[in-house]
Amino acid sequence: IFRVDTGLSAGFTAPAAGTQLVGGYAVEVASFADGGDDAAPDSPILDLGQGFEEITAARQWSTNWTPEVPDASTEVTLRVRAFAGTDSTTATRTVTVIPPPDVD
Repeated sequence: IFRVDTGLSAGFTAPAAGTQLVGGYAVEVASFADGGDDAAPDSPILDLGQGFEEITAARQWSTNWTPEVPDASTEVTLRVRAFAGTDSTTATRTVTVIPPPDVD
């Protein structure tokens, strides 16, 4: 099989890997996708722990995400997937969501 590298890529620019996020508080999630060969990818999709949703932006985007308040520290894997023709690539970013501190 002969495969040509199209340069298809996807990834996250925020939050940083391993970041601890407080449940119930908004955080910016920024990601990108590139279709390679100076082309925008076809219909990139983003998963913030609840399943994939289509993204309307073509190459880079950000959104505010408010993670649910967990009972205990919980790892959440964010995913972004880009498509170009029959090729696809997926990037992941794992963060930890913690309960908010008790306020007396």
